[in-house]
Amino acid sequence: MKEQRESEEPPEVRPSLGMVLEEITPELAKNYGLSETSGVVVTQVSEGSSAAEAGIRQGDIIVEIDQEPVRDLRFLEKKMDGYKKGDTALLLIKRRVPPSI
Repeated sequence: MKEQRESEEPPEVRPSLGMVLEEITPELAKNYGLSETSGVVVTQVSEGSSAAEAGIRQGDIIVEIDQEPVRDLRFLEKKMDGYKKGDTALLLIKRRVPPSI
């Protein structure tokens, strides 16, 4: 029953990175104009955070971490939990480019 409660909780900012991550759902894909139907999307970036300094933006999709495909949020969080303060991670980000006017 604990797992069910955890899935109902709102997403939290990862304090060490300063961003909120969510699994891509059909609703999120529609809201962000994404063609992907699975994976992990950045839904919020805290100003002045490591994520903001790295240029990560709301709507970015995290495709890989350290050259390993990110299939879901659980995989990404497990991988990130293995890092210590001061460690670096290589992220492959896919960014939707807005149409030209």
